[in-house]
Amino acid sequence: MLLIPIVELIVGGPMTAWPRVVVHHLFLSPPTTFSAVQLASFLYGNGLPRLLALKLVMVCNPNASDALLDEIEALYSAWAAGGYVRLSVYWDMRRQTYIWLNAPNGPAEYRPLCGTPVVTGFGDDWNSFIALQRWKCLRQTVTLF
Repeated sequence: MLLIPIVELIVGGPMTAWPRVVVHHLFLSPPTTFSAVQLASFLYGNGLPRLLALKLVMVCNPNASDALLDEIEALYSAWAAGGYVRLSVYWDMRRQTYIWLNAPNGPAEYRPLCGTPVVTGFGDDWNSFIALQRWKCLRQTVTLF
């Protein structure tokens, strides 16, 4: 079984329909705490299991460090434990809206102050083109095991 098609099925759409910020953090950005929170909240909120999320980040981002993976794993653990520790907002692929992750009363819709639509896909600059080519290659070659 191929990794990326399974991930896209679980998350609820192809990476070309994912928020651009998530795609860029996954393929292009150097690892930071901000990118870890963005990736983890999007993947966790859209139902991707922890081990698949970690494998996806390792496969897609050549700059994925142990610190980035540890941060993602810690966030998954905190959210799975419940409560409203590490409150975060993510884009829900099925509802097509922002959702608070682990709000005190469970997931709740988040309404941003500005009505800017979510920009999706890879983009049209050179780095995005490289990321898109990498996604196409990985989509057909990387297996789950």
